[in-house]
Amino acid sequence: MTFNSIQVAVVGSESVGKTSLISTFVLSRFVEDVPTLLEKQKISLSDLPENKDLLIVDTNLKDRESFDQKIKSSDIVCILYLAGDLDSLNSVLEFWLPLIQEYDQNLPICIVGTKEDLDHESSTVSTKPQIENELQSLLDQIHSKFEKKIFEKTFQPNEYEGIIQIIQNGTTDGVNNNSIALEGWLYLCKFYLQHGYSRLVWKVIRSFEFNNNLKKIVSKSIPKIKINVDETIEFTGRVINFLKGKFQKFDNDNDGLLSKKEFDNLFFQSGGHPWKNNWADNLEITKNNLLPLNSFLTQFEVSLLIDHKTTLETIFKMGYSGEINEMYRIINYQKLIKKNKNKNQNQNNTSKSEFTKNVIVGYVFGKTGCGKSTLLHGLTNKQFSSKSIDPKKDNFFANKIVVNNKQKTLILFECADQEKVLQSKKIMKKCDIVCLLFEKNNNDSIEYLQNLLTKFQFFSPLVLIENNINSKEIEKEKSSKSLDIVNRFNLQPPLQFSLAKLQNSRFEIYQNIASIALNPLDYFFKKKASSSKICLTAGSIVLVGTAIAFSVMLYKKKKQRIQ
Repeated sequence: MTFNSIQVAVVGSESVGKTSLISTFVLSRFVEDVPTLLEKQKISLSDLPENKDLLIVDTNLKDRESFDQKIKSSDIVCILYLAGDLDSLNSVLEFWLPLIQEYDQNLPICIVGTKEDLDHESSTVSTKPQIENELQSLLDQIHSKFEKKIFEKTFQPNEYEGIIQIIQNGTTDGVNNNSIALEGWLYLCKFYLQHGYSRLVWKVIRSFEFNNNLKKIVSKSIPKIKINVDETIEFTGRVINFLKGKFQKFDNDNDGLLSKKEFDNLFFQSGGHPWKNNWADNLEITKNNLLPLNSFLTQFEVSLLIDHKTTLETIFKMGYSGEINEMYRIINYQKLIKKNKNKNQNQNNTSKSEFTKNVIVGYVFGKTGCGKSTLLHGLTNKQFSSKSIDPKKDNFFANKIVVNNKQKTLILFECADQEKVLQSKKIMKKCDIVCLLFEKNNNDSIEYLQNLLTKFQFFSPLVLIENNINSKEIEKEKSSKSLDIVNRFNLQPPLQFSLAKLQNSRFEIYQNIASIALNPLDYFFKKKASSSKICLTAGSIVLVGTAIAFSVMLYKKKKQRIQ
């Protein structure tokens, strides 16, 4: 598909006459002997808008790679069937239509019956009325689907008759055989605009993949983006700036918040938002259910991780006009850590090295009842509510926080089946930090973490979090059990977490978590240094012991000689 031409792909089963139809149209005469597959044909027609050329491409499903490329680059697909042959028509309904719609639900399709003058050998040769009834049934299905997409309902007969009447009153050729013709459809859109229904017209325009300037969006289908097990995807700054601009444009009262009406208006033109989770429960919103800019951006970043294809397509529908490969970046965080770790080891450099990562994903593990849900709720300034937590599903909360004067997005997950997640390297390698939460002075809670640390392998920095949720003030002394887990597994002392701390300085705990994730080299080098210190101490004891034993032996021999 190009801006200077309109491409038509001709498809259909073998022997329906694809090549003959194309050659007859191009040469304006019937040709007996035609090749199996024609090359792309270019025709200049005065009827086409803006003096565009018509490109006609012949297809063969057996060459699937070539077939895929032709369909993806076409503006319209023409499906052929043998006129009067019910089997051939059924192949259109049961095979060809679903196949083409897999490429693009919005791709215009034209159905053409061929060889109407010939006798067909099929056992299901039907009369013309039967074929017409089948086609009408098909058209009714397509029309009903279109109505639901645009108007979110299927019209009742009397409602449809009312629309037909409006078109007939304003046009001469707007209705043909009780169906809406092109002139009628254009008049209907004009009618809606004149009567204040511009949002509806924009929804129609968006549904056919046009942008704000009424230009066809070339990249209407996002190609498959390969994201490996240990990789994640993030927006580029260009997309973030675009989303900020959209937010500000629809924030009519300039209060930095979107009301429900402003929110609906923003997403109306794109046909709805791409957010698949219960986003109002997972983000920080005001008491009046207004959506701040930071939460708006955060949810888009979460959505990109959950379903990048739908999210990127929605942004295009919102009017984004840049290149697809400029919308996102793929980050291999584990490889980046390993590369920089080896580099610093070779240079004997243990200075801080913060990674350029804007979205931090953390998993929170701990025994049931230790306060995981409370920790997650605190990230969005919410009190714990069982209504926003489904114990049978993985739950997450997300918010923007500032680390070293830079704004980052922190997403914390609470996993329903913790052991299942820990067993999956595919999941754990996408994690930037692991939070191990335990309740202070609760030996069962601490032993639960000890079992996890013994049983499973971890690929990211680990941070212990001690929950003093029932204490008004955090006590300074550490329980012996918590010290045991620190020493045994060579971990840093636990971060402190309490209800009072959430209320007074709620972002401190989350800034600490994010800071560790953004400076993994600090974590690994401290761990190595601590481990080396332990080994050196043990070695010194052995060395001193050996020296003492050797001195004693020499002393005994010397004493024997004197005697």
